[in-house]
Amino acid sequence: MKARIVPAWVLLVNAAVLSLTFYTWRFSYFGLDDFNNFYWIQRLDQSFWEMLWAIVNPFADAFRPFGWLFYSILWRLFDWNPLPYHIFAWTLHACNVILLFFLLSKTTSSALGAGTGALLFAFRANFADIYWSFGTIFELLALLLMLLALWVYRSDIPFRWKIVTIALLYLLAVKSKEMAITLPAVLVLYEICFRKHKMDSRLAMFFSYSPCLVRPSDIPGLSVSALPLDPSPITWIFPY
Repeated sequence: MKARIVPAWVLLVNAAVLSLTFYTWRFSYFGLDDFNNFYWIQRLDQSFWEMLWAIVNPFADAFRPFGWLFYSILWRLFDWNPLPYHIFAWTLHACNVILLFFLLSKTTSSALGAGTGALLFAFRANFADIYWSFGTIFELLALLLMLLALWVYRSDIPFRWKIVTIALLYLLAVKSKEMAITLPAVLVLYEICFRKHKMDSRLAMFFSYSPCLVRPSDIPGLSVSALPLDPSPITWIFPY
């Protein structure tokens, strides 16, 4: 009974901190990045199928198309109403906290230790942008997909389905934010530390071919925005 009470208590504390944080930032509007993105959504006027093709095509030269898809959907549904945007972003952050808690819990076999780690991750001063700017949707999506890939990697599902799922999550994560190219390195470090698969030949082959899912423009330092440059004024899109 006590073993069940501790995880529930830890999760309750994390939920209370997150709820209080989100309530504190309920006044949030949009940041400069948001206005820039809203401009390009209207300027490019891409269809759903065009955005979907940019996501599934590993060689598409598009700017973070998976995150862009959610930007576009929310823009078409809610226009300039900021609350639904932030609720979506906060939901992603809450999912990341929950995933991190369960990953730490399985790794450390300590609900209290996992809860402490999740709590430190849930509320940080340098995460302030998450609470007031929807422009962080790219980082939130990429992290969610990376944590899901790590969860799948440590699971006991058949190896071939595990590799397919991780490859798909990796592709979507890279299409969300360039930082996701580090996922293979994270999995290698996990394998070195915990010896989940004993580094068999199939795993080595997967790590060898995983860079094929990354374009040169996805590498930090080589990344160039696929959005066209336009000197025309953009003030017409602002609501004031």
